[in-house]
Order: sequence, then C-alpha cells, then structure tokens
Amino acid sequence: MDSVYVCEGCSIGLQLPISAQAQVENHQPWPVPPGGTTGDGKPGSWGGHPVPVLAYDVRGIACVTWGALQQMTWSFREAYCEEAYAIVSSDDRTRKKTTPQGFNLGQLQADFKDLQ
Repeated sequence: MDSVYVCEGCSIGLQLPISAQAQVENHQPWPVPPGGTTGDGKPGSWGGHPVPVLAYDVRGIACVTWGALQQMTWSFREAYCEEAYAIVSSDDRTRKKTTPQGFNLGQLQADFKDLQ
C-alpha cells in the first residue's frame, strides 16, 4: 500500500492458481477459491506471473494483466503473492528528485536500505 501511494504503483509476483484462469476470461475478481490453496487453488498451478499494481481499496487490489484491469481480494494477495517491488521512475530520480507524491528520493532510498 505504501508503494502504491508513495510511488504511484508497485510490481508484485504472483503464483497463480489454475482457478484464476476462468476468472480472467469472465472478467471476475480473483478470490481464494472455496477449497483454499489446494486443488484448483494450489499456488503456481497456473504459473508465476508478475503484475503492476495501480490501486487498492478496502475490497482489494487493482492490477493490470494480459492487457486488462484485474481485481484481486486481499486474501488472494496474501495467499498467492510471493514478492513485491516499489517502482521509482528514472525521470523522478534525475529531474525532480522526488516521487510523484513529493517524497524526497534520497531519504526514501535511505529508508529502503534500513528495511533490509
């Protein structure tokens, strides 16, 4: 959530379950299936997939995949997300020295190093 606010987005890596395939085709949000993370809900059964995250609200996350906006529930992210990256534009680094929200990039980079 912080990266979406501070940097206007992030990238996450998902281990998609095969159950997500029909939901994409039918333009439905990704939830954890009723059987949980077994069977058609097994993480990675459809493969790994990176997606840019553009927004979130109390219901879940909006990402872009296969050229379309895709919603996922928070529980889906919890079950299937294995990595997340803050994205800082090279334009922001070289010209403005701030993120789109006005955060100082030098301080932000120092803060990121403290997280490691």
